[in-house]
Amino acid sequence: MSREQHTAALPPEEWPQALHLLDAPAALSVRDARGAVRTWARGSSADGRAVTTADVQYAASVAKQFTAALLARAVLDGLVREDTGVRSVLPRLPAWAADVTVHDLVHHTAGLPTTEAVTAAAGCAEGELDDERVLDALTLIDRPQQPPGRGFSYSNTGYVLLAEVLRRVSGTGLETLARAWLFEPLGLTSARWGGPAPATAPGRPRPPATTGDGGLWLSTDDLLRWLIALDDETLGADLTRSMLRPGLLRDGATVPYAWGTTARVHPRGTQFTHGGDWPGWTAKTVRQPGTGIAVALMRHGAEAAAVSRAALDVAERLLTTDVRVDGNRARPVTLTPVVSA
Repeated sequence: MSREQHTAALPPEEWPQALHLLDAPAALSVRDARGAVRTWARGSSADGRAVTTADVQYAASVAKQFTAALLARAVLDGLVREDTGVRSVLPRLPAWAADVTVHDLVHHTAGLPTTEAVTAAAGCAEGELDDERVLDALTLIDRPQQPPGRGFSYSNTGYVLLAEVLRRVSGTGLETLARAWLFEPLGLTSARWGGPAPATAPGRPRPPATTGDGGLWLSTDDLLRWLIALDDETLGADLTRSMLRPGLLRDGATVPYAWGTTARVHPRGTQFTHGGDWPGWTAKTVRQPGTGIAVALMRHGAEAAAVSRAALDVAERLLTTDVRVDGNRARPVTLTPVVSA
């Protein structure tokens, strides 16, 4: 994707009311149904600079869709299967995890212990967790929440285990794998997994050192590039199709969680959304395959509900005001940051 194409700032009269209501610095990058990219940013960072859509921010749980894409690629490459028993790859896990599959981890149907149970067993706060501490803590827990495949229960721990599965089957860590399979091919130059918070975020609580469930840093512009790449099948049609599939329970019932995103019913077709928050950082993505629209919103703050409402409001505005031209797919585009006050 060429970086020569320019974007346009959203004029003030087009800012949805929900954006006005955000009470902290924020950055927004969107693609509309015509394939045009528009940006919006306001506020100042902690060092007094104006916030832009090029600023690197913490994606928190939005990282799960990147982890899921890596897993989908590993499945397509034959490195692991969806029905692989997780304990066969991670033998340190306790006996109660014997029936948990990779599919269960992807779709939050594994019935794993809660984050509170994991931190209690680890003897530390959530911000002090890393992958090893999570694995060690699970060995100290007597039982899961429920048997796998019985119901949906959102689990950060499950995506930490997916990162460990990827590490074992690929022979390399998540950062190296993501850089080779996702970041470099897509030109996500700001993206990194792990590492310290940027200098623009002093004094904020340090995010956990776990990977898979979070740990991802990137700009709002690159987050939109990611969404566009999925919509335009830049990583391959098979991978994109994999990312759309919902989870299945053991009785064949579906759960409204695909590969790292929630699948929301919408009159214009399924919306794939996900949010993430950690004190000082909040992110939300909305993607609507078939319409061409994509929304990436990142904010310096932790009011996840307000950020979610704003991103969904922007997506709805794009759906109601933009019309696909001749029914064609929107063409791939890239971003040159544009700052608006």
